[in-house]
Amino acid sequence: MTPRRSLKPNAMSQRATRRTTAPRIAFFAAPAALACVLASSVAGAQMAPTEMRTGGSGSVVRRLDEDMTTARAIALGGRAEAAGSSTTALFANPAGASALRTYHVDALTLYDPTVGRFAVGSGIMDSTRNLISGGFSYVFSAIPDGPEARTSHDARLVVGVNLGQMVGLGARVRYLNISGAQAAPQSQGLERGAWGGFTFDAGLHVHPLREFSLSVTGYNLNNVNTAAAPITVGGGVAVSPIPQLTFVADALVDFRSTNAVRGRYSGGAELFLASRYAIRAGYLYDDTRGASQAFTLGAGYIDQNFGVELGYRQAVVPDMQSTLLLSVRYFYQAAAQQQQAQPTTTVSQ
Repeated sequence: MTPRRSLKPNAMSQRATRRTTAPRIAFFAAPAALACVLASSVAGAQMAPTEMRTGGSGSVVRRLDEDMTTARAIALGGRAEAAGSSTTALFANPAGASALRTYHVDALTLYDPTVGRFAVGSGIMDSTRNLISGGFSYVFSAIPDGPEARTSHDARLVVGVNLGQMVGLGARVRYLNISGAQAAPQSQGLERGAWGGFTFDAGLHVHPLREFSLSVTGYNLNNVNTAAAPITVGGGVAVSPIPQLTFVADALVDFRSTNAVRGRYSGGAELFLASRYAIRAGYLYDDTRGASQAFTLGAGYIDQNFGVELGYRQAVVPDMQSTLLLSVRYFYQAAAQQQQAQPTTTVSQ
């Protein structure tokens, strides 16, 4: 049997540890002030929203304002389903919650000057236990002005289960409360106005080899009738020929946002230098938004206790649109403290 993955450099450079029962504490860093700084620095570049129009594939051009993710995921093209673990599992494949041994908190800040969109939030994930992992996140997002003005409150609870050493299952319950019109004029009977309610996601993560993993995720499986949460199915593959290098490829099939079944396709690469510095790049093709194309970049610093990561997405077709996402990460080392008092077996990469 292939051992369950320990935390390695290309997955946030933490230590893998045995289950600990020591008390855990975590703190949430409020990133609202940082959002204001980013907003003021790029406010001069804000452009007026364009009208909806038909793209080359026949779908309707819409802004790239999908749900919050992490800085690592956006830099790898937007999803990183098979390579996503820990707090990334709060927003992508929930089965990734059990992929690695970690306990940490993220503070997230997003800004998009094209439509004046900003989002702030935080997430926490504990996957140090042998069988069950769990996490919670909350994100507030808003477009304050203009024809696309809206606000949303997004809270998620994720549970992951480790089935042996190579397979993980995950489930996520999400509460979404959104106000304002949503851009889905060709959706198949979906409500486009304000909406509040619960959605349900489920995922599978398979890791047969250290160098290879794949995932499948179903989003909004209870099929709520809103453009804010259409039923979609995602899949991803991650390949790591060496521990410091990872390649990802992802696809997300959207069944209801437009007048036909369409998809989003992305890929990216991640390189770790000196086990602490991450460099990332990716590409996104989104047929649900009028064949939109975007390039992504990212960088980060991650050590055993702290991490800061930046993800940047630049859409180039059919409209220019920039999105910036900053993540500040704290690793809680309760297990390391316990090890000093009573040595246990650890694995480091």
